[in-house]
Amino acid sequence: MEKPPKKLKTLSLRERFSWLEEKQGMYFCKFCTINPHLLRTLREHDREEYFVNKGVPKTADPGRKCDVHDKHVSHLQAVDYEKIGREKSVVAMIREKALFDQAAKNKDYDVFIKQYMKVALWLFEREVPHTSNYGSLLDLVAGFNEDICRFGQTRDSNATYRSTTTCTEFMELISDVLDEEATVKLKKSIDTFGSWALMADETSIHGVSFLGIYARYLETDTFDKVTEEMIDCR
Repeated sequence: MEKPPKKLKTLSLRERFSWLEEKQGMYFCKFCTINPHLLRTLREHDREEYFVNKGVPKTADPGRKCDVHDKHVSHLQAVDYEKIGREKSVVAMIREKALFDQAAKNKDYDVFIKQYMKVALWLFEREVPHTSNYGSLLDLVAGFNEDICRFGQTRDSNATYRSTTTCTEFMELISDVLDEEATVKLKKSIDTFGSWALMADETSIHGVSFLGIYARYLETDTFDKVTEEMIDCR
């Protein structure tokens, strides 16, 4: 008579799933909970995932959820990420260096573009025609600042930002930002106090008539200061 086969020892969850760890009576994945890419994705999409940012109670028969999580693509990627010990390959190092250089280049780019915009703003504030004075004013400023001069000479695809079209675009961008700031402040004041005043004033510049539309309102920061802002010009 044959002896019945021996029953295999039932493995515990910890023995079956080496990634399992316990925190305050809840089960989590020790790899997924520290994977920055997975955590960022869940946060951006406002999602919860078992064993990652949502624990599984020990008393809730977590075996089935463990089986599902163990085969999940994001879990497998997190395990691989941890296995390599976050060691950087040569390709990854080259890529990071390129990204760092690009970030530094963009930072310098932003600094010099702001300088160009200041030149354009100087013309706008003084009502100096930018179509004939923008380039010459840039030359004057560059004569006192070698970095600005070099920036204008080394742009990709001959993008020197010296054209009157660029200056006009600067003017439009500055106008859009100022309009948005004035609108936000006005709306906040109206929401807070419920009242404001609208004014209109016509003036002439170089023989051309303009109608300025202004708003008078109380500032929400001080509650006692009356401010006037131009909200439109026609």
